[in-house]
Amino acid sequence: MKSLIKYGLAAAMVFAIAMPAMAAKTIDVCVVAADEDASGNFFTAAAPFFPKGTIADGVEACPTMGAIGTFYTAGGFLATTSDNNGNAAFVIWDFIFDSGGRFVTVGPVNLTTDYTQTITGANGSFPKSGKIKVHNISLGTDSTVAFAFSVTFP
Repeated sequence: MKSLIKYGLAAAMVFAIAMPAMAAKTIDVCVVAADEDASGNFFTAAAPFFPKGTIADGVEACPTMGAIGTFYTAGGFLATTSDNNGNAAFVIWDFIFDSGGRFVTVGPVNLTTDYTQTITGANGSFPKSGKIKVHNISLGTDSTVAFAFSVTFP
């Protein structure tokens, strides 16, 4: 019986230690129009990203301090036809963390709903495959922000 309790406690401790590493993480991305270069149907942008909760719905301006990494994107706008399933663009996203490590995603961008992107690669402690969840952050009426969203990754 003592062995069973000892092994049970050991398993509980291992699980408790591993839980923070297994928890999903969320970051906020905010891009101002000056950080975006759109020429015709294609665009690129670079902007800082921030810890979860830094950017709220109704954002008027991107934060200028507190960034934890840099976000890069390149993509193309989709024609506004009925067969694009509500998607506005197709992109490659690269999230590079100041503390080390990065992950890259690819997929369509939907401006009206939450959606997912596919992780295509990573280094450091980031997942090398799987999906991220994207939540669009609404912009204020006098916003200088081109777009803002939060990303939750495994």
